[in-house]
Amino acid sequence: MATKKNRKLKKRKPLKKVSTTASKKTKTTLVSRKLVKQRNSSLQISLLIKNTLNTLQKALTKSLAFIISLVKSLIKAPYLFINIFSSTLFLIIKNVFFSIYTVFKNIVTNIFKFKEVFFGIIFGIISGGIGAILAVSYLEFNSSIERKNKEIIENQKIIFGKISLIEDNIKSTIKNNDKNKVSIEELKISKEKLLKSEKKYGLLEEEINNLNYSIKEIEKQTFNIDSDLSVLRKDLKSNSRLILSSSKSELSNRLYLAQSLLDRLESGVPYSPQLEALGKEGLDPALLRFAKGGAPTLKDLEARLSARAGEQLDADRTKKDTTWKENLKKEISKYVKIKPTNIKEIKGVTGALLRAEQSISRGNLASAINEISSVPAEERGPLDAWLTEAVARQNADIAARNLLARTTAALQQKN
Repeated sequence: MATKKNRKLKKRKPLKKVSTTASKKTKTTLVSRKLVKQRNSSLQISLLIKNTLNTLQKALTKSLAFIISLVKSLIKAPYLFINIFSSTLFLIIKNVFFSIYTVFKNIVTNIFKFKEVFFGIIFGIISGGIGAILAVSYLEFNSSIERKNKEIIENQKIIFGKISLIEDNIKSTIKNNDKNKVSIEELKISKEKLLKSEKKYGLLEEEINNLNYSIKEIEKQTFNIDSDLSVLRKDLKSNSRLILSSSKSELSNRLYLAQSLLDRLESGVPYSPQLEALGKEGLDPALLRFAKGGAPTLKDLEARLSARAGEQLDADRTKKDTTWKENLKKEISKYVKIKPTNIKEIKGVTGALLRAEQSISRGNLASAINEISSVPAEERGPLDAWLTEAVARQNADIAARNLLARTTAALQQKN
């Protein structure tokens, strides 16, 4: 209205001077009009807010009513829930969109009506918000800087503490390494001592084995001694019987029979009549073996030993004749015979055979038996038969000589 009046005044050509009172009235009217406009705008804004709140309240009441009805229908008829839910959902969406449309329409219309006031309020709010944001951001920035400084100081303290812990750990590890080195050296020393003790234990074990072997040998010797003692006891009993019961003539006859038995044994002649005449004194298993057939003489045993030795050497050669060197030695031995200067230095079966032949040729049957017995059992072969025969002849010779010695001692005691 004011703009139209101003235009009309401009079109008029003469202008009268207005009095001061009229100008004052116009100013007061303008101020009153502005106040009325502001009141109207505030009233319209309050009405707009009331309308929006009423529409929201209506929408909430409708939604609550719908929810209540939905719950009731669900309780009454749960199987019809899907149909009711779809229909009511469509109504809710329709009402919500309609209320949003009305609110938006009212806001737009009021904005166009009171755009100056609305934009002033909006710009005031925006400027206040920006100022508040700047102030808050500045305060937060300062507080964040202080916080970061505090965090940096705390982190530095933590880092320094961790560094000190790491240094302590390094020192402790260095000490532990030194201790480990010392313990490793001690372990090496103990290992060397253990190896030495193991060697000593091995030597002690060998010595113990040797002692066990010697103990077994001593046990064998004690067993032989016990058997010899039992034989001597029997001889003493027989000698006592001879001394107490026999006369000098009987003892002289027994001495003659024992001497003839020994002579026949050595000559290889049967001596069963002498054993029968001697009675119980002649019932020795060693003497009974050769009583009827006669015992082999030393010459017989020497010949048999040479024959068995030849068989053994032939068997040994067939076992060992595998290379051209052995064949060459065999061919050379046909034409060249090498006799060793010292038989005792020759080892193996050949050395034992040579020493046994030499001993039996000299009349030492016991030495020959010992030489053949020294040969391992798996290498004797045909020598086992000769060894059993020679041992039997030796036992018979010992029994005959013991019989002769007992009768001689008994006769000497009678005299």
